[in-house]
Amino acid sequence: MISVDFCSVFLSNPIYDSRLVNLDESLTKNSKSTAVVGFDWFENSRKISKTNWFIFKIKRRPAFIFYLKFIYLAFFQLKEIKAKTYIAEDVYSLPIVVFWAKIRKAKILYNSREFYFALGGLSNRPKIQKLISWIENKFIKSVDVVLATGEMDKEILEKQYQISNVRVIRNIPKMTFPTSKIDFREKYNLPNDCFIMIYQGILQEGRGIKLVLNTISEIDNIAFIIVGDGPKSEEYKKIVEEKRLERKVFFTGLVEHNELINYSASANIGLSLIENISLSYFYALPNKLFEYINSGIPILSSDLPQMKQIIEKFKIGRIVNLEHDPEANLKNEIQTMRDNPQYLLQMKSNTIRAVQELNWDVEFERNKDIFM
Repeated sequence: MISVDFCSVFLSNPIYDSRLVNLDESLTKNSKSTAVVGFDWFENSRKISKTNWFIFKIKRRPAFIFYLKFIYLAFFQLKEIKAKTYIAEDVYSLPIVVFWAKIRKAKILYNSREFYFALGGLSNRPKIQKLISWIENKFIKSVDVVLATGEMDKEILEKQYQISNVRVIRNIPKMTFPTSKIDFREKYNLPNDCFIMIYQGILQEGRGIKLVLNTISEIDNIAFIIVGDGPKSEEYKKIVEEKRLERKVFFTGLVEHNELINYSASANIGLSLIENISLSYFYALPNKLFEYINSGIPILSSDLPQMKQIIEKFKIGRIVNLEHDPEANLKNEIQTMRDNPQYLLQMKSNTIRAVQELNWDVEFERNKDIFM
């Protein structure tokens, strides 16, 4: 039996999740012992040697078997971990975390990373969406503190579930600096003046990636670096092949979170083009937005309220309307940023001021009382 102060459970590989890694490191820094139970379905993922980190590899398909294995493995791993506080890192781990926390008479935290009752990826699968909504509604009332990623998320969660125990911890990285930038121009044999855009994150529907692929062929002297992996990875690679974009679009695969800054800091701009396909996406405030800021690069963002609020407050990027004629609007905004180097330089300079406020240490200190 392992005894720790905090135990987190996450239906994904925690090594690639900056939110979980940063919290774990902050807890350790404050003399709190931790354990992490995670799951992974990428065959080429890296191993981790952190003490009390348990990462199980399971095949993602078929989905029913995948979830059965997840429940089985998580249940019996938690049987061996006695914690003072359990953290459900997503709705999928919430029932198991609540079960064991009740057995151990422990505190429960729930990381509501998005609106699980309105997931963009399940907009065409209403039965599964209804089931997930039911699970969250049933178990969220047992949670001591719900952690939301933005102020608007907090308001909606409180209204949706009639709760008042929601606190905001945004997906903000630590203030770091690149140690070894990736020279994309040399790596991919690109011209010295090539304008480089980067996307980092999961490759799935509604992240604007397909829109960029449909637009980029009409723009000269530009490259698109895609950092990450996900369910739409093969589909996007096929589009690149069909459109003959191999000299403009490059896939790096998964990158460990502490290496991301070396990639993003090497680009001219970062893309956060989340599409308004669900309530969860409409109120998105993704960690990639803050990672770009920390990397010192301007951002091109879709016109969604929480992202727009950050970008306009600090003047660190441009907003593109994806609701009407999205390809034309996106093309225009990309060319505007590419063709105005002084304007781009000013936005880049503004990120230095923004990161003084938007960094993990400030965010954790503001919410330290939750964990102490």
